Amino acid sequence: MHTSSILMSGTSRRSKLSNTRFQLRDETLQVHEELERAFDKFQFFESEAGYKSWLTIMLRMHTRFAPLYDRGCNLMGLAPISSELLSCLKSDLGQDDVRYDPPRARAKDSECVGVVYVIEGSALGAKILRKRIDQNRSFSQNYLTRLTKDSRERWGRLTNELECNPKVSEMKFEDIRKGALEVFQAMKSDFQAEGGFAHG
Repeated sequence: MHTSSILMSGTSRRSKLSNTRFQLRDETLQVHEELERAFDKFQFFESEAGYKSWLTIMLRMHTRFAPLYDRGCNLMGLAPISSELLSCLKSDLGQDDVRYDPPRARAKDSECVGVVYVIEGSALGAKILRKRIDQNRSFSQNYLTRLTKDSRERWGRLTNELECNPKVSEMKFEDIRKGALEVFQAMKSDFQAEGGFAHG
């Protein structure tokens, strides 16, 4: 192989790696924006009841995707923290024995990466949410405190892995996107159940 061909091959791989993060952003943008609009409309943080509804949605999501999230964290060089997040959510809700549908355990590695992308991205956004409820000191914030504790460092590590880890380039982007969209869609369904979306 000519030197120029080798260089082109390396450039192509780097381009694919760096594109993964931005492709995920672009191809999940619509459902992400739908969730944001629903969140604003439902005003979860305006009352204790609304806040607990939001915590319940988060508990359902983390319960459902905990095995995939933790596996994806390991793949991306992040410490798995599902058990901590679930414990904090149950503490905030005052329901240590709460149970939901069994977690999904089977998925491709690439789908797990998509799950991590969504949850770590939500951790960044949670910093803004914390500011919105600072006036409500009565709200228990164990979950938000743990979620945001090292979110910026974790996001930096994740995006670096998405852009530079050769293993990511070997994954099918469609599978990574599938994992990400599954989390978004599950949350959308839970928002619908709580009244955050208009039906029909």
